[in-house]
Amino acid sequence: MRVRLAGAALCGVLLAGCAGPAPAEAPATSPSETAVRTDPIALIGLWKVDGQPAGTVLRVDGDGELGLFQRCVDRFGSWRANDTGQFVGSISTFSTEHGKSGCAAADKPTSAAEVQPEWLSRITGYRAEGASRLLLDDSGTVVTRLLAGAVPATRSNMDSSMTGRPTVTDKSRQLLGAAAVPLPAGLTPVTTSNLLGTWRPAGRTTKAHAEFRAGGRWEGSDGCNGQSGGWVAGPGGALLAVDGVQTLVGCDSVPIGLFLRQTRRAGLDGGTLVLLDAAGKELLRLTR
Repeated sequence: MRVRLAGAALCGVLLAGCAGPAPAEAPATSPSETAVRTDPIALIGLWKVDGQPAGTVLRVDGDGELGLFQRCVDRFGSWRANDTGQFVGSISTFSTEHGKSGCAAADKPTSAAEVQPEWLSRITGYRAEGASRLLLDDSGTVVTRLLAGAVPATRSNMDSSMTGRPTVTDKSRQLLGAAAVPLPAGLTPVTTSNLLGTWRPAGRTTKAHAEFRAGGRWEGSDGCNGQSGGWVAGPGGALLAVDGVQTLVGCDSVPIGLFLRQTRRAGLDGGTLVLLDAAGKELLRLTR
């Protein structure tokens, strides 16, 4: 995630590591639905978040970054979605607005659980409903609605590129909107259940690893820097993952977070996990 501040640095980092909306295609009926295509580009925009305090704004940008702006705390992270309705979002940093009346040090998150909103952790899918976007859990139940009409948050310590209305570019369509090719023959599609557990780069002697946990979180290391983020699996071996900020200690590392961020499908070759990008290019092999 690339964070840009004009004056004050972000106040916190997730502990493991240290423009209106675009038009949508036909909606899917649930995160697991495969017959109806959805459009990740339709999520890009500034949104009001139904059920959250007045003034809450969710900024979903075309570079795969999230900004959740609220009165006393702003949160930043990453997102990915695909054309079969899966979605993952993860918050990794925050900034506080203690100068505002009514904001106090107690408003500052003190743990990873507080940095990541509970409602965001439950979201695994999405669909469009008119001008709104529905964010869904793994049963297809609506967790929250994103409503059009949000006004950009004003922050004196942030560059306007972090708070303004995001635009859809060719880069956005390539990064976020490209449909993943099917898994190659011979690979068994991953599922939520067979992905759980710890995986390490195949054929490498390294401390690098990724542990996929129930509830859509992963924790790991590139060999010397802690990494973490969110993940979701879907039909046909679909796999989306995001990572957060991390320390930059140098070593003979394997950039697990980078490979996961680029992954769009994953399959099992016997006991080996194979990560593939949208074009079907093999990124990394891992074993237990």
